[in-house]
Amino acid sequence: GALGHAGSGSVALELAVAARALQEGRLPPSVVADELLPQAEGRLTTEVEDLTPRYGLLLAAGAQGGAGALLVEAAR
Repeated sequence: GALGHAGSGSVALELAVAARALQEGRLPPSVVADELLPQAEGRLTTEVEDLTPRYGLLLAAGAQGGAGALLVEAAR
């Protein structure tokens, strides 16, 4: 993937990106957005989008089978 094999650090990396996106009110593009199936249209973005999300859902999986999920909420 875009982050290489981050292993158990992948959730921390996802958290850093999500925190910045929530703070700045900008959604970063997906690194695989040019390979989307038609069913994914509207669910992933190919460009940075300005928005004011309240929550972010982080899903990460490591190469050795480890996985993590985290729901974060923007500060009010």
